[in-house]
Amino acid sequence: MKKRLSILAELILLSIPFITIGYALISLWVFFRHHWYCILFPLALAGAGDTYREKVWALTGSKAIAIVLSVLCYAAAFAVLYATGYVEGTLVPW
Repeated sequence: MKKRLSILAELILLSIPFITIGYALISLWVFFRHHWYCILFPLALAGAGDTYREKVWALTGSKAIAIVLSVLCYAAAFAVLYATGYVEGTLVPW
């Protein structure tokens, strides 16, 4: 029981920064959408997602759980972006 709680706490502590970084990268992607280097932000997001998925897979031992959690974190980052808007010095609502 104690091990499950520690794994759950570690998953939460891994997920919150990933959602925050995902929101920041998606926001930058939207902000720089008219420039050629906007392609770098989704690539960075994919790399961060890959690292997150590997850490969750190592922690839980289940590839399915790792994929589901990474998809949920991506969805949460997009939900935060949709709810708050993207950052342009100040928050710009849709």
